[in-house]
Amino acid sequence: MKLLPSPRGTSQPRPLQPVPGRTQKPQQQTEGLLQTILDHTPHGIAVMDGDLRLLAWNHMAAQVLDLPEEFLARPGIGLADVLRYNAERGEYGPGDPEQQVRERIELALRFEPHDFERTRPDGRIIHVSGRPLPGGGFVTLYSDVTARRMAEIELQSSHARYRQLLDLLSEGIVVHRRGLIEFVNEAALRILRASTANQLIGRPVIDFVAPDLRDRAAARMAEILRRGGRARTAQLAVLALDGETIPVETEAVQFEDGDGPAVQVVFRDISARHRTEMELRRARDQAEAASRAKSDFLANMSHELRTPLNAIIGFAEVMTGRMFGELSGRYAEYAQDIRDSGQHLLSMINDILDLSKAEAGKLELHDEPVSLPAIVESCQRLLGERARQSGITITVDMAPLPQVLADARLLKQVMLNLLSNAVKFTPAGGRVEVAAEVMQGFGLLVSVSDTGIGIEPRDLEKVLQPFQQADSALTRKHGGTGLGLPLARSMVQLHGGDLDIASVPGQGTIVRFHLPERRLLTKDD
Repeated sequence: MKLLPSPRGTSQPRPLQPVPGRTQKPQQQTEGLLQTILDHTPHGIAVMDGDLRLLAWNHMAAQVLDLPEEFLARPGIGLADVLRYNAERGEYGPGDPEQQVRERIELALRFEPHDFERTRPDGRIIHVSGRPLPGGGFVTLYSDVTARRMAEIELQSSHARYRQLLDLLSEGIVVHRRGLIEFVNEAALRILRASTANQLIGRPVIDFVAPDLRDRAAARMAEILRRGGRARTAQLAVLALDGETIPVETEAVQFEDGDGPAVQVVFRDISARHRTEMELRRARDQAEAASRAKSDFLANMSHELRTPLNAIIGFAEVMTGRMFGELSGRYAEYAQDIRDSGQHLLSMINDILDLSKAEAGKLELHDEPVSLPAIVESCQRLLGERARQSGITITVDMAPLPQVLADARLLKQVMLNLLSNAVKFTPAGGRVEVAAEVMQGFGLLVSVSDTGIGIEPRDLEKVLQPFQQADSALTRKHGGTGLGLPLARSMVQLHGGDLDIASVPGQGTIVRFHLPERRLLTKDD
């Protein structure tokens, strides 16, 4: 620190140096120690007397204020000189330097404690703290607080960005400590129907849980605080300020800061999801009810139609069999046509009845040991005449197969439907092949392939739907109800298997189905 003579003195200042060969006086020792201490202080220090003359200062004061040390060391320099030096170089901004000096001198002459910050032209922020001295004058500390202020500004900016980010979230966020709410974001205000954070902060968080769920929520919070970390997602209901109960999905995590353990709860309003689920459930129930009604209707109608059809077919058979005498030629043909048409219509009605039973879950299996080769041979005989008339060859390629535990009628219906479709959609001169093999760990795989018109890829799923057919000239030519494949798949699935189709338009189709391994019978069975 530079110690200067009194401004009223006439002698020049002399450095406080010890006289060689002499022991320093106690006052000199004290001043030297004081000088050392002040020069190592991280703050600038300046001492003014009652006349606002500079009595003492340290190196840090010159550095912080950006003042030349030789300027401060001038004899008799006063506060006015320092202020004028600063004003003339623009430290106090635009204006008349002398006016700026006068205003500051007037404030200094009050000898009142003062604390303020000043931003220098180079952007540095200086904190000035002055305190009056007994007997007049004052001591002033100058600190460069630029780094600290910048850090505070950055921290405030970071907090603002973080808060803005939290307020942009659609999920509500609540932080509570010792059960009391400390923080909420905008989404939490919106969900809880609050207009300001003050309506929530400081209140027990449990107050905003639906009454019938509070015990469960309290146990959950206690568990989070006991175990720490993150709690699994759970569904609760919150109680809004307007009394509405709102279903929410919550996640909670416990954390520690300087004030002890706290819990952050993130929750999202799932009212829309609940409404959608209820609507879907209602739509599903309606669809299932409509499906059951349709199936019941088809089953009833099929039953009502089969009774008169059986009578028509029976009487037609009596006539074609000439049980009560001969018929003229054309009447005999008509009787045969009536019988054939009735049989065809009865077959379709049976298909509809079986499909409606399958969809309603009322189609029951009557399992028994069944020989698949025998079923295929029976179907081949039934379709043989039609195939010969169309010039189609049916071949069977089967390795020795074990018997299967299945419903013989349904399995025969599956094979008959697949072979009938293959013959129907294969042009003259084509061929149909039936193959079957046992695959270890998979079960029995059966395939029916043809060299027919094939199916477009976009229609593969369509042909497995009831009353649907691929759009082709041959399909329209042969007609049909479109029940063969859907009914076959339902019957296979009833046995625990499945059915699929592969096809190349213009080259043919292969339909495969499998029965699970548990339906294969060994010799011991």
